[in-house]
Amino acid sequence: MTGWSVTETGERRAAERAQLRTSVEILGGDHGEGAHTANLSATGALLLVQGEVRLGSELRLRFHLPDDPDNPLELWAMAIRAETAGSGTGTRVGVTFIMPPPAAVERIRAVIYESIHAKS
Repeated sequence: MTGWSVTETGERRAAERAQLRTSVEILGGDHGEGAHTANLSATGALLLVQGEVRLGSELRLRFHLPDDPDNPLELWAMAIRAETAGSGTGTRVGVTFIMPPPAAVERIRAVIYESIHAKS
């Protein structure tokens, strides 16, 4: 099982994931305001979005990462999971990144590493 990790809930993950809240813009379409990440990995993210996102939707996302908020990271992603967040607070949307450039993957990995080790 090289290359896979298993979470505390038994889910298999292809990449390390960090609990990280950072702002995200969904470019194009009508997906509301105030999106942010709940967690982030080099292969995808869990977003909290005001409004609805359809499963299978391709989204152009602009992440404002804590390493350099003035240099946002833009990636294409596909919505692979969506559920109501409850209490009218929006939608939890799981996305997988579509062919992210190697430099973007390395930047995300560095942000995750810093996030995990800053808490240690």
